[in-house]
Amino acid sequence: MKRLSILAAAGLLAASTAFAGGWGWGKHRGGDDDDHGHHGDRAAAVAWRLDLSEAQQDPVREILLEHRKKRRELRQSMREQAQPRFDALQAETREKLSAVLNAEQLEEYDEMSAEKRARGKGHRDDH
Repeated sequence: MKRLSILAAAGLLAASTAFAGGWGWGKHRGGDDDDHGHHGDRAAAVAWRLDLSEAQQDPVREILLEHRKKRRELRQSMREQAQPRFDALQAETREKLSAVLNAEQLEEYDEMSAEKRARGKGHRDDH
């Protein structure tokens, strides 16, 4: 019985994390803060999978929305704290490459690096 309780708790935790992070309601990939569109479908799927009663649906939704908001804030905070280290690593790498590459190659590397950072920033902003 204890094993079943642990598995049930782990399943609920995994479902809530997936739901709040990737399946959540709210402003995720163009969604809005209500249950319209594909977010409503996902919400219904999660409610069905967890076999939520009508009375449980709104409180669970609010808890998972709060979880998702806090996760987003935490990720942003971590990103801001780590950014100076990433910048220093990039500068160090460029300095080492400048001793090996010619001016044209270094310019191409700089362009590739800028494109990669722009792609990464766009991806992070979506989540």
